[in-house]
Amino acid sequence: MVADLLLPSGTWNMPLIEWTFCPATAEKILAVPLPLQLMEDSLFWMGTNDGVYSAKTGYVFLQQVDEQGVASPSMSVSMEEGRWKKFWAAPSLPRCKEFSWRLFHGAIPVRQKLRQRAIDVDPSCPICGLEDEFVDHLFMRCEVMKATWFGSRLGVRVDPQQSFSTFFQQLVRDLDDGGVAEVQRLLYAMWEARNRAVFDERRVDWREVMSRAAALRAPLEEGMTRDVPAATMARWIRPTRGIVKINIDAAVGRDKLAGFGMVARNYNGEVMASASMYPTMVLSPTIGEALSLRWAMELDTQLGFRRVLFETDCLPLFQAWKKATRGSYLFTIIQDCFRFCNLFDFVDFTFVRRNDNNAADYMARNASTFTNEVWVEEGPPGLAPLLLDDCLASMPL
Repeated sequence: MVADLLLPSGTWNMPLIEWTFCPATAEKILAVPLPLQLMEDSLFWMGTNDGVYSAKTGYVFLQQVDEQGVASPSMSVSMEEGRWKKFWAAPSLPRCKEFSWRLFHGAIPVRQKLRQRAIDVDPSCPICGLEDEFVDHLFMRCEVMKATWFGSRLGVRVDPQQSFSTFFQQLVRDLDDGGVAEVQRLLYAMWEARNRAVFDERRVDWREVMSRAAALRAPLEEGMTRDVPAATMARWIRPTRGIVKINIDAAVGRDKLAGFGMVARNYNGEVMASASMYPTMVLSPTIGEALSLRWAMELDTQLGFRRVLFETDCLPLFQAWKKATRGSYLFTIIQDCFRFCNLFDFVDFTFVRRNDNNAADYMARNASTFTNEVWVEEGPPGLAPLLLDDCLASMPL
């Protein structure tokens, strides 16, 4: 029984789980978040973040199953939670972003897809001719494209056993905005090179692909600036007097270990407290963000804050908070957060852009270095420039 894997304190019995199950299974079990108080068991649908089934999500699931059997060997139309925002924010040309989006969703006419639509074409790769032209082969396993990935400034070694869908998601997850933009440019340049091979019968060289990708750099990346209204540049908005604004964030690594960050400030921009926590095993980035909210709420009650405003840059978490729909891991965590709300005199929860949450993001990304520290009325040295920047940008006119 699952209950046998729990300690009387309501936490996972880690030694028993690690002894009973293989490492991969034990890792997944330990990543399941547990509520702070007992709750009734419930069924939920894995196809949505809120756990509620709908005909639309059922159709999408069946469509994915069908595509896995008919189209590219392992194409998937789902992106890891919260990554599309990062994808669209990357500083690359719109055409590069659009192409990468279409490629991920299997909307690019590679030869195998054309043959599935009863179009009589040679199925082999037009660049190397060694395999049929699937998305996985053209953008990963083709020797020219493998050399392009490795020769780029990203220095990526392609795993031939990996699907393009998984490969693409890992790049978006692990790279910064500039790296994601580089991926988008490389994919666009690869497709252009492929089309030259098909229509102009030109030999494709990986150096030319890299050169073309470099030429696709967006003007803003080359150091050009544009006038931006001062009001749109503010990264942080001061709370109402008497309210403590608490920014939270979670940073999840490839190993599914999450670091949490929290920064609390008053109307004057003065730091009331800052903290970090590491590590916590999580199932997904959204679960990590929810756990960071629960952690921050519990910590802030201990710090004695009575009137608070929490801010997150995780839209799925904010939407789940507003809906409070039963039937998911998110719901169990949010229910705990609702109970903490009763310990405050005033509490609110809002969504902000990623650039408005830099201070909490810094604390989360460096949580493994800070190792569960709490600073009262101050923060680590590296946080100071971000706090000053936010404070100056949000000064009343």
